[in-house]
Amino acid sequence: MISSLARARLAGAVLALATFALGIAAGIWYSNRERPGVDIRVTATDRIPRELERLGLTDAERPLIHDALLRGRERVLHVTDALQGRMQSAVDSTDIEIRALLSDAQRASFDSARRANGPQLREKRVIVQK
Repeated sequence: MISSLARARLAGAVLALATFALGIAAGIWYSNRERPGVDIRVTATDRIPRELERLGLTDAERPLIHDALLRGRERVLHVTDALQGRMQSAVDSTDIEIRALLSDAQRASFDSARRANGPQLREKRVIVQK
């Protein structure tokens, strides 16, 4: 027979585990939900991708492929730098157009929300593997 103290501890442990599991499930759901708008992500890396790793590269091929990936990463970063400026101009001009349509109170609230939510365009991510 289980004492009432042991039963209470067991119920508390089950409740804690259930709460933890629900927290994990909510986090997974939140991170996987679709967000409105256009989402452009660029990850530039010199890491050899899995599809090339599976080819059984030789020791002679690895540095050549790594060098090609470095050059490719630089090309990608050059393109994203050029695109970043154009995208920011498009976002800024849209904000200016919208702000002109709002009342003073709405404009103040809009500006506050923009500051609270951070930049509309996120920084690109560069992965360097040595």
